[in-house]
Amino acid sequence: MPDDDKKILGLVASRRKRGNSNLLVKQALKGAARAGAEAELLDLTSLNVETCRGCLSCVFKGSCPQEDDMEYFLDKAISADGVVLAAPTYLLTPAARLKLLLDRFLMFSPRLDEVASKDRAAVTFTVAGSSLWNPLGLELVNQFALGLGFPVIDYREAYAPGPGEVVLQEQLMEDVFSLGGKLLYFLEGREEKRGPDPFQCPVCFGKVFRRVRNGRVECPMCLIKGQVIQGETGEALHFSEEEIHDHFFTPDHRRRHIEEWIKKTREPYLNKLGEIKEKLKAYDLT
Repeated sequence: MPDDDKKILGLVASRRKRGNSNLLVKQALKGAARAGAEAELLDLTSLNVETCRGCLSCVFKGSCPQEDDMEYFLDKAISADGVVLAAPTYLLTPAARLKLLLDRFLMFSPRLDEVASKDRAAVTFTVAGSSLWNPLGLELVNQFALGLGFPVIDYREAYAPGPGEVVLQEQLMEDVFSLGGKLLYFLEGREEKRGPDPFQCPVCFGKVFRRVRNGRVECPMCLIKGQVIQGETGEALHFSEEEIHDHFFTPDHRRRHIEEWIKKTREPYLNKLGEIKEKLKAYDLT
């Protein structure tokens, strides 16, 4: 394929090969391929990924000491222009595979310039048997895409209790196919990002907020703050453009988090390490 073809990477966080998450991603990839993109599917459950050790070697030394598939996965993600991501919700939140990978995303630290080097975008799908059992599926799946450096431009929440049951929802399958094309067209500047619903975060589309003060709220996923205002039809949320463009997952914000917070904790900790070790003796339970 020509070098300028957009690469769309499909990510599935379900172990069911014919499950709903798998079907939705494949359907969207077909739409992207039909529109002219280069499409590839990656099963996240097939990756050998260890839990994060919290050693911060990725920040302070530029690499992770663990020899697993995480670097391979990051290479795949960074080389893609777009991502189609789906995960099932089993108990209130998406499948654990996403959290396992998300905990390792500080490994992006040395590669933030690569993440910022080109326009990226994602469409996401959450799958659950009922909306009652999916209170945080959308928020956490979108957080994963944002953490990879892909702004979310659209999403769907699918509800189908049984494996493969989404194929019975023909309108949904047609819609998902069109979203694959929309992803490519957005990257080419021919489509717009979906707008938020009332009381929805304009960055991650989250619907959960924490109240801070003076009628302001904060999105706990991307950390932007908004104002509760009185509109013609009742209360609404307003977010400034400055807040929207400086959410936590922008490369600039992530750099500041690393340089102004994580790295600055190192020296104070080392200064206290002797005292910590001495006091730990009293808590030795071995």
